[in-house]
Amino acid sequence: MLLVSGCAPKESVTLIIYCDKESHESEMKEVLREKHLEILYDYANFSAYAVKSEELSERECSELIEYLRSLDYVYSVEKDQIMQLDEE
Repeated sequence: MLLVSGCAPKESVTLIIYCDKESHESEMKEVLREKHLEILYDYANFSAYAVKSEELSERECSELIEYLRSLDYVYSVEKDQIMQLDEE
């Protein structure tokens, strides 16, 4: 694999999106379709979605997160991550 300096390889990203699903569920699903985001899980009790992107560069991912955060009915957008709470 050849990496050009300053260019990160593209990769798929999993995002957790918290939103006002009660009032804007259809609008949110339309945005997810337009942005080619696959719904991995619908957290009904938390008013959130886990979604997977197509392969994006770091810049494209940042722009997507910024766009989603700009929507009035989106409360939070975070990259999925694993957090270890204890030292085992």
